[in-house]
Amino acid sequence: TDPHKGSLNLAVKLPNGSLKPDLGPKTYIAYGFPQELGRGDSVTKLHCDMSDAVNVLTHIAEVKLDSDQLTVIEKLKQKHLEQEKRELLGDDQDGETNVDMLNIIHLLQ
Repeated sequence: TDPHKGSLNLAVKLPNGSLKPDLGPKTYIAYGFPQELGRGDSVTKLHCDMSDAVNVLTHIAEVKLDSDQLTVIEKLKQKHLEQEKRELLGDDQDGETNVDMLNIIHLLQ
């Protein structure tokens, strides 16, 4: 619809002097690779869109990692997995432990 007078554009129907929402355009940029530590690091973090959005995922080039980089990645993956275990089991929250979360941990591995 027309950005200034469109009948379906609710933002133009707001009273004069009111704070208009930021309708964009916006760009969210994320990058990642197959060994992205299993934590969803190549996604847009939690946010709330005030209007419709279209997300386009593109792949630009393959990244070649040497053995030293892969070793570091594996160590970080293990570190993150241990942290997730602590968080899911509640080990760092008042000493409570939720044994039912063991199934989720097996899925993460």
